[in-house]
Amino acid sequence: ADYMMQVDNQSKRVLLMAVVNNDNYIEDKTPSIGRIDTLLKVCKKVEYTKESKENVAYLLTFDKKFDYGKVKVVFNPKTYLITQLIFFYNTAVQIPEGAETIDYITRLQIDYSQISLKSKIPDNELSYAKYLVNNKGKLELKKEYTTYSFADQYTHFKKQSALKK
Repeated sequence: ADYMMQVDNQSKRVLLMAVVNNDNYIEDKTPSIGRIDTLLKVCKKVEYTKESKENVAYLLTFDKKFDYGKVKVVFNPKTYLITQLIFFYNTAVQIPEGAETIDYITRLQIDYSQISLKSKIPDNELSYAKYLVNNKGKLELKKEYTTYSFADQYTHFKKQSALKK
């Protein structure tokens, strides 16, 4: 798809954005956990471990120039579902303990649980059609979502791209 939609039901917001597939676009070259191909290029070291009977992990080590020194990705090798992400940040937190202050390495741990592979995702769940309708060439919120705010960066980007060609 050439778009990405973000729906925040709690804040009642819908954001539709264009996905840029340009080799020169900076986000395509920026390392991130979501872009594993670019992330692996900047690793100093990659270690593979068996975590449990069901899970394995990759421990990715980075230079000090990144926010995190290590990222651990734990997953099930049969289903490829990630069960845990742990980010070990380079900045330590100083915590006073008695007469001394101890540096603790900060980390963010995200555990994923109760993920079912048996769930069937409805076809329109991954399409803007669940929330939007095309009304004479203009995308608008469906009636049941009129209380939501809608930002359409996708249509604007597509128009700008067409003008440049």
